[in-house]
Amino acid sequence: MNRSIPNRRGSTMVFVVIMLPIIFALAGMAVNYSYIQVCKTKMQIVADASVRAAGREYVDSGDRDLALAAAQNMSNLNPVGTTTIALSSGDLEFGSSYKFGSNQKYSFNPTTGQGNAVRLTTNTFAGGGGDAPIPFFAVLGSNFEIRPTLTATNTQSTLDVALVVDRSGSMRSPADPAEAQIPGSEPDDVPLNSRWLDLVDAVDIFLNELNSSASTEKASLVSYSDNASDDVNLSSNYSAIRSQMDAFSDSFPGGYTNIHEGIMFGINSVTKSGYSRSWATRAIVLMSDGNATAGDDPLLAAAQAASLEIPIYTVSFSQEADQILMEQIAADTGGRHFHADTGAQLEDAFRSIAQAIPSLLTQ
Repeated sequence: MNRSIPNRRGSTMVFVVIMLPIIFALAGMAVNYSYIQVCKTKMQIVADASVRAAGREYVDSGDRDLALAAAQNMSNLNPVGTTTIALSSGDLEFGSSYKFGSNQKYSFNPTTGQGNAVRLTTNTFAGGGGDAPIPFFAVLGSNFEIRPTLTATNTQSTLDVALVVDRSGSMRSPADPAEAQIPGSEPDDVPLNSRWLDLVDAVDIFLNELNSSASTEKASLVSYSDNASDDVNLSSNYSAIRSQMDAFSDSFPGGYTNIHEGIMFGINSVTKSGYSRSWATRAIVLMSDGNATAGDDPLLAAAQAASLEIPIYTVSFSQEADQILMEQIAADTGGRHFHADTGAQLEDAFRSIAQAIPSLLTQ
């Protein structure tokens, strides 16, 4: 008995005809998705750059209108294709950003007073302000605009730093003991080849480095021998520090080496109300050319600095300096230790510290 075989000609073509629009739709969705992700990535980069510009302006001038103008200018300079992300005053929040522990993230808190941080949220753009890119392919016969809500936070980690310098009697000597001269009666001007004058030059280099920072850094001066003295309060004008260093050069007091009290005065200097900034990164630069010969154990003061999260960057100067102690102080507080045997090395150390103490930008 013959059985008839059904004729299936054209069935594959029907399947192709049915599936082809689906394939095209899926392909269009894939292209759109990729394009949307690329746009969002580029827009986030623009938001980051804009809030970074606003943050620098805000910390330097304290003017919120200028900060907004800086953000808008940066956005205008970096269009995404033909689209410029519109920004208005409602997109920026001003406040302070703190890091409460070495393993913690920065926390932003809006404030009506002066702070160190700006948070940008693209509310104006997301709400329909200005032009926006559209996907390549329409969805269900209509196009839509790509308007993500993006957020970026900029923290300008401005610096409050205390220079804590050794003015003990040994600082009248040269870095090379073979060049030592018999000192005159104290107080007296220091010899031309003294360690103190090497320090004066190194401090000047340090202050020049701070001046070149994009942020406004404050510095103070503490000096110590038998006892410590609070010589210059925190200020972004460093001329008083230079003047005081020169004054010591003309009439050098000398004495023993009370490193403990020098550190404690340094802590007080970078936390002093009316001069220190609550949002600033605080640090101490401690210099000594010898051993602790007066006062309490310097490591006790270092522990106090560590509890307040104030790093101490230490510089030991000359072959007689207690490098082990200075290394330990730096290690205990999260700072770094530098050693110098010559005036040139001392200058390099202070330059390196100015560059190593972070004026960080965190997001």
